[in-house]
Amino acid sequence: MRLKENKKMVDKFQEWANMYEQVFRYNHIQESFPNGKGDLQDVVSIASGELKKRGVKDEDLEEIDQEFHRRYLAGDRTFFTEIVGQGAKKAVGKFKDYAGKNLTEILDSTDDKLLEGVVVPYILENKKVNDSRFVEYHNQIKKLRKAIRDFNEMEENPTKRKEIATGLVKEKKEYYEKTYSEDKDLVKILTALVSEEGVLQGYQIDLQKKQKKVEDLKKDLNFKEYIKSANLNVDDMMKIYAPIFEQSIQHSLEEAQKKGKKE
Repeated sequence: MRLKENKKMVDKFQEWANMYEQVFRYNHIQESFPNGKGDLQDVVSIASGELKKRGVKDEDLEEIDQEFHRRYLAGDRTFFTEIVGQGAKKAVGKFKDYAGKNLTEILDSTDDKLLEGVVVPYILENKKVNDSRFVEYHNQIKKLRKAIRDFNEMEENPTKRKEIATGLVKEKKEYYEKTYSEDKDLVKILTALVSEEGVLQGYQIDLQKKQKKVEDLKKDLNFKEYIKSANLNVDDMMKIYAPIFEQSIQHSLEEAQKKGKKE
């Protein structure tokens, strides 16, 4: 499996991506043959193939295969689950160990689009950034993402739109009442001018201001240093990157199937 490469993608990211193939393979086997359930020949062949990869000689495998058949027919599939389980554990361990040893290099060699589209959203949802160079950007982009989510939900859901509008009207009126508390007649005029459509229009303008603020902060931002400041650990990396690799493999398989059908 090769993810689409460009000049910014170098060995560490791609090496780790390639290692996920074995994790994917074992996941697929375990999903396809839960607890060793499946066709006899398939189950035995997979178990035998795993032992062969681990160095068991062909002459020994002939005898072992007979035992696999006997146990399978007797309803015992533990030989399969244990052998495949060991392989899966080693594959995940190897994948995880590589991340631990090459975490910074993997981030450095990850395409900017993946960093911004996948890594940053994870950081915003799950990590804190205390580095003074990036705190403002981190906080502003969190506010922007929430505002965008609310806006999109508001556009799709009339109930949500009403809820947000009501809240904004209340907030605006309370602001006038507090700011101009010494002039009650003025407060009466100002609060009477507050409308749902007006505050929603103001909400959109505020959203645009948030977007501009983030873009301005981003101009002077060292993006990868910001990501590193979140102190991602190995478990974070697994959660972020495994789905990326999973999707890439699935896509490659689907493309291969389409190509096969055309031929």
